[in-house]
Amino acid sequence: DIDSYNVFDFTEDLDWICNHTTIDPINVLFSSPGGGVYAALGMYDTIKLCGRGLTFICTGLVASAAAMIVLQAATKRLAHRNTRFLLHEPSRWIFMGIEKASTLRDEAEEMERLVKIVVGILVERSGKTVEEVRSTIERKEVWMSAQEALEWGLIDEVI
Repeated sequence: DIDSYNVFDFTEDLDWICNHTTIDPINVLFSSPGGGVYAALGMYDTIKLCGRGLTFICTGLVASAAAMIVLQAATKRLAHRNTRFLLHEPSRWIFMGIEKASTLRDEAEEMERLVKIVVGILVERSGKTVEEVRSTIERKEVWMSAQEALEWGLIDEVI
């Protein structure tokens, strides 16, 4: 779970691997149920800063922010044939309470900014248009097999 793996630990670990080893490419066995968008964006940026080839080998479940953000930062994206993927638009938990209309507007604007960032990341790697990505993730969860993820452009190869 992206939220339970401290992003600061991830940044420190990846920085050490990228700057103190000669391993190239760096293979990362990747399985995650997803997590928070902000943590995933931090991991995405860290992976991009590595400057070395990172190959993510997906296994089991790669869902939500893990599939839509973190996976997309890898230089090469592979998946075992039984891996499952989940895409959906960013969301947030709403707890029972009282919120002012202005607060809800501010939160809705931030959610729309996050959607644009995530869609942009997916467009860049999938080869899909903004409209195709939005229609895929909007208002639903989309489950994919490894083969479907390959055909959609989420990964580069099924192994």
